[in-house]
Amino acid sequence: MIEAEKYIRQEDFDQLEVALQDYLDEKIDHNQLVGERLMLGVYGQWQENLCMVRSKLPGGDLPLSYLLGYAEGLDEIDCM
Repeated sequence: MIEAEKYIRQEDFDQLEVALQDYLDEKIDHNQLVGERLMLGVYGQWQENLCMVRSKLPGGDLPLSYLLGYAEGLDEIDCM
């Protein structure tokens, strides 16, 4: 197993991307999109354009470079 695979599940990103595209293409409704993102740990907030993203850390162990990359990625998230 590659070190990063211990922390990152590409399938989760792919699943969320498919759900978002299906929503934009009107293949699923808003409630179905909410269900998909909740399963993947992306939670809406009461404040407009804000969301919370849950992260799982095996054993709480995370290299600093991964944490910085995670933070950078969060800056690019567009909450729906």
